Amino acid sequence: MLGKHDLPSEPLFHRLSASPPPPQVVITTAPIDPAQRTRWTFRFFIDASFSNTTIANGPNDQDPQRVRTQGTALRTNAEGHIDAEQLRYAFENTVRLRRGYPQTIESAGDTGLRKIGDLIAVRDPLAWRRPWRHRRWYTPVPYVESDLESE
Repeated sequence: MLGKHDLPSEPLFHRLSASPPPPQVVITTAPIDPAQRTRWTFRFFIDASFSNTTIANGPNDQDPQRVRTQGTALRTNAEGHIDAEQLRYAFENTVRLRRGYPQTIESAGDTGLRKIGDLIAVRDPLAWRRPWRHRRWYTPVPYVESDLESE
């Protein structure tokens, strides 16, 4: 039975307040330096837009602000980056996709949805940061770059 001052939570408080015994760790190797590891960065962006212009005025209205063609446009843009960075090298990989579909309606007729702004681009630069043993601020950093673009 519990006494007047004995609460069911007292054994829990006693156990939590007791300090654990110190760990017996034997270090035989040096820890891994984070500067020696490759740091990866992943970034992705998606952007989409939709616009629509509708003109509803009389045929005798000749105000230039209201006498425009009706139009609809849909555009998308996606971009992705995968970067790797270390003391010895830096690598960037960029992919960009872009597409657009406009439509105009004039008195002569409807153009329908047309594909414009069709772009696929890939860019991959690689910089070698440590070709020399002792690099000074004026020493150039050699790099290689690949750029591919399709429309």
